[in-house]
Amino acid sequence: SWRQKWPVSRYIRLNHLVPELLDKVDSKGMGFMPAVELSYIKPENQRLIAVSIDGEVASPSVKQAKRLRELDQEAICSLCKNCRRKSW
Repeated sequence: SWRQKWPVSRYIRLNHLVPELLDKVDSKGMGFMPAVELSYIKPENQRLIAVSIDGEVASPSVKQAKRLRELDQEAICSLCKNCRRKSW
């Protein structure tokens, strides 16, 4: 059934994370669901997000990760104030 496959597809989706973000998930520095959302973002923007997470010493919530994904899909997520937020 699709309900049984859904969690598996989320784990598979993590393969689309850049190593910097995958390491954060592995070390429990970032939650699973925000990581799934961030996995849909272009790799170059994922790297910018990883740097921002390191600078803030905090990781995004699911809601914030979804918003970053939306920004990436709108092609406006870059070295801008939207990705370089002062606080998560």
